[in-house]
Amino acid sequence: MNGMLDPSTPSSKTSSHTLSITMIVRNEEQTLPRALDSIREAADEIIIVDTGSTDRTIDIACSYGAHVIRVPWHDHFSEARNKALEAARGTWILTIDADEWIPAEDIKLLRQLLNDPSVSAYFVHVISFVGPNGEKKALNRTIRLFQNDPAHRYEGRIHEQIALSIQRHNPQAKFAISPLRLFHDGYLNDVVQSKHKIERNIALIRQMIREDPENSFHTFNLGVEYMRAGRWQEAQSALDAALAKLPPGISYAHLLYKYRLLVAMNLGKTEDAENILQEALSLFADYTDLWHIQGDLARRKGDVKQAYASYLKALTLGPAPAPYHTEIGVGSYLTAQALGEIAEQIGDERLAIAYYSRALMIEPSYTPVRERLRSLLNRSERFSPV
Repeated sequence: MNGMLDPSTPSSKTSSHTLSITMIVRNEEQTLPRALDSIREAADEIIIVDTGSTDRTIDIACSYGAHVIRVPWHDHFSEARNKALEAARGTWILTIDADEWIPAEDIKLLRQLLNDPSVSAYFVHVISFVGPNGEKKALNRTIRLFQNDPAHRYEGRIHEQIALSIQRHNPQAKFAISPLRLFHDGYLNDVVQSKHKIERNIALIRQMIREDPENSFHTFNLGVEYMRAGRWQEAQSALDAALAKLPPGISYAHLLYKYRLLVAMNLGKTEDAENILQEALSLFADYTDLWHIQGDLARRKGDVKQAYASYLKALTLGPAPAPYHTEIGVGSYLTAQALGEIAEQIGDERLAIAYYSRALMIEPSYTPVRERLRSLLNRSERFSPV
């Protein structure tokens, strides 16, 4: 692979369609090899836009045969991404970041997705490892794989979107949800802090708000950044402002309510949290995460009966369906764990063992439940009658 496709040479892949991988990078020498290793077998070309690296990023990209384009950074993610799209020659484009990677078992699926010309763009499952050690995983379905067309371009200074341009070009465009997974660890606490991502993002979002003050999406994203920084009062103000100008039927509304609820809980505003929760459930009754959070809220209040009922509702619903943003494990092993903990609290060890066992059946590698289950089983064996 030598960066750009040779249009006179058939693709070396089994599909008749060709795939361009596009990335924007700056000082990504630590994670770029992992990203490129994960996609090199699927890619017909790799286009990398570098916005000012001073480390070995460009050398690494070139060693993988990528076509590297150097551009100045103008505080505008869409501008940089679109430079990569302009250079892409494949019939399809997959956009990834240097802190993301595709699991090897999904590469065949990726190539298969290219064979349906009726689809304009695919949502993929972006699974982000979050928290101090990546112990939690968040699932967000977002458009990353789309047909290459000059009309398909990103919009927005930050948190850039491509769906609007696709829809404007073709109001009948078909968007499909694929099972393709992208893993992402750029939200781990140490990574965020080391790269000063929050400060950068807040500055860019504030600029977007100045340019488009009535856009609820920008204010919502500002609230999210304040949440990441632990600036809960500022997060509340931003999310309240986003709610006040929220257009009807907007795709991120469920997440706005969920985050506003979590902010209230972090501020210790129980009554505020309960009011938001009831409003959210009236709008999104099938959103599993809300029922799980209702269980968390009830446990904080010491209402074990309500907590059990809420978690049971979440487990019955199962993982939140598309297009909801969700924490992986909610509606499955995390919720079963919560039910097991409540069973222990009320002294029903047999029920606790049943729920912990269920959690492990769903996620066998989940260590906290395995250790708790082992402790309970050992204790029950010690006190079993001979």
